[in-house]
Amino acid sequence: MFRFIFVLSVVIFSFSAPAAQSDNIDFQPNANITDDLTVFIHTGSSRNYRIIGTILAGAPVTVLVREGEPEFVQIVDVEGRKGWVEAQYLSSTGSIRELLPSLQQQVATLNQELTTLREQHQQVRSQNISLEQHNNRIAGELANALEASGELQVKVDNADNTAMIEWFTRGGIVAVICVLFGILITYFPKKRSRDGQWT
Repeated sequence: MFRFIFVLSVVIFSFSAPAAQSDNIDFQPNANITDDLTVFIHTGSSRNYRIIGTILAGAPVTVLVREGEPEFVQIVDVEGRKGWVEAQYLSSTGSIRELLPSLQQQVATLNQELTTLREQHQQVRSQNISLEQHNNRIAGELANALEASGELQVKVDNADNTAMIEWFTRGGIVAVICVLFGILITYFPKKRSRDGQWT
């Protein structure tokens, strides 16, 4: 409560100190008050000088002069107030409040890209599953074809053996018939020809 009253009195007092704000300076921000702070603006380059107001964290300011021990920086804020603040409360990298929208946009973009990558990954996984199923089906068909080919080869080999046996059998029968026929011929009676020779 005391701090609130103190800050309120400082703000009210800052409006009654036109001497510190009278200079006309072109405001070109080149630094920011660091975040999570409320910094006092002094009339001079040390804490011993009178406080003329406060400036909130993340506010852009223009740095004019650096001096004092510890180092103080003369600044002008967006309201045109000119004063001194401790250099440790200034940052040249930008305020988190200013960077937050950009960071949020980057996070949203990265989340969208991540979602897209996850969808693509899911599609690739589905394609891989389909390809594996297709490969398994082809492998099964190939195994069946090889088995059928083996069976056909066995049948062909058996048919060749059967044909050879048939040929040998037929040839043997013919040979036996020829031998028997030759033997039988010797038993047929011979006729004498007119000229007296046996035929």
